[in-house]
Amino acid sequence: MNNLFDESVPLVKAANLDVRLGQKHTFGGMTTTLVRAYADENNVVVGYSFGGSDELSSAKHMLPKARLVDTTGRDFTVVDSRGAVRNDGGSLSMKRTQVDAVTIFEACEKLTVSGEHGFHLMVELLTSSSESTAPEAEAPMETCGGPFDFDFKIPVWPITVLEVGREQQAKGLSLSLERVESSPAKTRAFIRFMPPDIERSWIPIVKTAFFKQGRLADTPMTETRCASFSFQESLHGKPGKYSLTVTEIVGFSPDRPEKDKRIHGPWRFRFEIPIS
Repeated sequence: MNNLFDESVPLVKAANLDVRLGQKHTFGGMTTTLVRAYADENNVVVGYSFGGSDELSSAKHMLPKARLVDTTGRDFTVVDSRGAVRNDGGSLSMKRTQVDAVTIFEACEKLTVSGEHGFHLMVELLTSSSESTAPEAEAPMETCGGPFDFDFKIPVWPITVLEVGREQQAKGLSLSLERVESSPAKTRAFIRFMPPDIERSWIPIVKTAFFKQGRLADTPMTETRCASFSFQESLHGKPGKYSLTVTEIVGFSPDRPEKDKRIHGPWRFRFEIPIS
């Protein structure tokens, strides 16, 4: 578990900002442990594990599932979740399967920086014994353990906001890189433009030095919010000059895919993270 958490948010480990919790719940022969957690104004990261059930040994596919709310009733969106299966014990007959998981949540509105903030986590493990070679998301899944509930309090750390305000034009369309928000957990760029129409959902395709193939932004552009794009690696505490290129914007038509539309750029932006 610790390795998975540190691989998911290595800068959190480097700054020693997470809290070791070690909360355990056992039900139906399965023990779930809330191991570690971290929070900042934008993100909450939780690491947890499942173990102790013989059903895990026969499962072909396992999918950890988590939901997070806080004491104010604020709900959080899962933006990344990863798991790892490992076997503990000596001989094969004595080995016990354990599932480790790390989930990164995004706050729908910024959290307030504080020394202590209350959260409520609900986790369960979905499993399948299907022999199908179909992707796990298409295999029939059922709850193997849980839901398990955890209440915990941890500090909320501040993020760094870099106001960029750069604007570029191409193909008659103006895009602006409004700001970059960074924390040890994640760095996000916020891109604003006027959607060419309201019938489609318009999402930028972004290329950076960390991900040269280009990939869709995390969220589309709406009338009230910028499109956001998460860097592959957090840039927190890494001063220097960086670049971001929007290669095109794609308009997705939810009911008629043949009506999807692409507007090619590129729109190139540069920004600098100062020495703190």
